[in-house]
Amino acid sequence: MWPRWLTSIKEVSHNYLRPNASGYNLWFTVSASDERIQEILQEIKTLTGRAMLVMPTGRIFKIGVKFDII
Repeated sequence: MWPRWLTSIKEVSHNYLRPNASGYNLWFTVSASDERIQEILQEIKTLTGRAMLVMPTGRIFKIGVKFDII
């Protein structure tokens, strides 16, 4: 069962449903204001009924890639 509703949250940029020993692990990234992030996390917790491990960004790395396209 893929959580399609997660892809409808515009602040969620990546999400993966990964199998593990306990069943499945849902991993996702959220980019928004602190207040909005808390709203999104609460919504996800309510919809899933699962405990969450929240790992906030400690340091941001931006990698730029440029291609010469003719």
